[in-house]
Amino acid sequence: MRIITLIAAVTAWAATAWAEPTAQIRKQTVHIDVISQSEYRMTEHTEVVIYKETMSQLANFYATLDKSEKIERFACVVEGVNSKFNKKYKAGDLKYSEYSGDMVTDLKSVELSIDLPLYPIVVTTDVTYHRTDNTISYPPFLPIPAYDTEVKEATYMIDFPASMNLRYVAMDTDMKPVESTTPKGKKRWTFTLANQGEVVYEEFSKPLLQQIPKVLFVPERLDYYGTQGSMKSWEEFGLWINSLCQGMDVLPDDARAKVHELTDTCTTDWDKVRVLYNLLRRHTRYVSIQLGIGGYRPLAAEFVWRKGFGDCKALTNLMKAMLAEAGVASTYTLISTKYDRLIDLPNFQQLNHVILKVPTSKGVIWMECTNPEIPLGYTHDDIAGHEAVEISDKGGHRVILPDYADTLNLRTTKVKTVFRPDGTGSINIIDSYSCHRYTRLYGWLKKSEKDCINAAARAYSLPFGNIKRAVARMGYRKGEGGRGLLPLISASVEADQVQIATSTRARLFATINPLHSNFVPSHIARDRKHEIYIDQGFKNVEIIEMTLPEGCMVEATPKPVSISNEIGSFTSTVSVEGRTVKQTNTLILHRGTYPAAKAQLLDDLDSAADTVYKGKVILKRP
Repeated sequence: MRIITLIAAVTAWAATAWAEPTAQIRKQTVHIDVISQSEYRMTEHTEVVIYKETMSQLANFYATLDKSEKIERFACVVEGVNSKFNKKYKAGDLKYSEYSGDMVTDLKSVELSIDLPLYPIVVTTDVTYHRTDNTISYPPFLPIPAYDTEVKEATYMIDFPASMNLRYVAMDTDMKPVESTTPKGKKRWTFTLANQGEVVYEEFSKPLLQQIPKVLFVPERLDYYGTQGSMKSWEEFGLWINSLCQGMDVLPDDARAKVHELTDTCTTDWDKVRVLYNLLRRHTRYVSIQLGIGGYRPLAAEFVWRKGFGDCKALTNLMKAMLAEAGVASTYTLISTKYDRLIDLPNFQQLNHVILKVPTSKGVIWMECTNPEIPLGYTHDDIAGHEAVEISDKGGHRVILPDYADTLNLRTTKVKTVFRPDGTGSINIIDSYSCHRYTRLYGWLKKSEKDCINAAARAYSLPFGNIKRAVARMGYRKGEGGRGLLPLISASVEADQVQIATSTRARLFATINPLHSNFVPSHIARDRKHEIYIDQGFKNVEIIEMTLPEGCMVEATPKPVSISNEIGSFTSTVSVEGRTVKQTNTLILHRGTYPAAKAQLLDDLDSAADTVYKGKVILKRP
């Protein structure tokens, strides 16, 4: 999909919370003058006061333009609040670039980087944009650019012909426009935000974009690169997308022959899907292509087959064509990797990806054609549980993709420790991640053993010199009801000369599981402002077996712990059999959104875990 997404308009870094805002939008005025269905001019005036160096990025200017738009006017003034510092920038200072390292695009970037010599400082920017053709949406109202930035006054006005059907939706706000008529007879909507406090970054809170007020604007009718369509409903939106796909699924003769060679002997639709998915993996690679209407229309299947590359639309379209040739029906489907739900107003700001829905006798596959390394049948974490729009000749149909139960997002850690009377020992770790958690180790598969050793040193907080071996392997387990495969990556780590225990003349004080030596409870309930947001739940199971030195006797072990609440649970048990001490820890966290007042529940789980991780086995020397 062409990259038209709100995330690019918001700086979503995690800033430190301060007693006062680190920046303030003192005044912002945005005026959109819609001249025709395809043409508009936008004038923007922004005054931002930057108090702290941590927010110096707000002084910079950045924009992306396509061939239908340009900057007509630009001016920027930087002034010291408590000094006479004054510096001006003009349009000639802007730097333009058409370079893109990972896509083929007709977009160009425009930027101005400003080094601020002192604080506090005021940066005032005036810019006018002019778009002359191929308008698919209008700039959104996004008055809050970053964490810890308050807004004193922000106004957004959009003027449009009275005969034009313009639509808007307000998100995370109850703002409504003041309607009026301009002297030229146009309709005007005016949105105002005043005295809006800053959004403070907190752990376990929704992303900034989902917290700030925003308003989206789209024309009801589309006139885009010579095509016409409607965004009155998701159904009509889908009809336009479907029209762009017509005739793009024709395979060349050699591709058709290859499909039949591979699938004619298959006895099930699942086998046909599997062998063609493997063909896609071997035959193609991903290249993002965003040229003109190509931001929404897939490249022809014949082109992708010949060249061996394409973007998400093109690769999905090729796979759909190959499956059709093999007699397997599938559905071209638009989805967002950022938003899990779509708003009622059809628009392109929410949709940035294309996948394929493939019904089979073993269940529906939501196929990721962009990355065929993803196990067939696995719905990956960027799309699982998200709402999507299926495209057919009947239009667009909204559907919610399935997701995995929290407990299937499983991490199982098995630790075997053998330690000596001097308090050092060897450790063997088998660490397995499944479902949505397997991506944490995915990068290890392509690392050398040396790089895996370095990664293990960072991941397990063990001294670098002690790790002798670290490798990762990919595996699978069957999904629910035998449908598809769930990815499972296991890391195997061996270390020696690890300091496991401290000692006195008579006793050893051993840490059962040294992997949590750097654990720090989050304490998120302290002055909590935002609700608790857990995007994905999970289950961790740790099984630690410690072999004691010859002749040592166990004097004391950590007490069992068990806590359960609405957000999750944590249990820990310890048993002793001969020279082996075994500890089993289980942590479960439930996905969901919880009131800020329940933050203490999460802290309680952290505190219980902290107690266990700091627990010692006390041994008497012989």
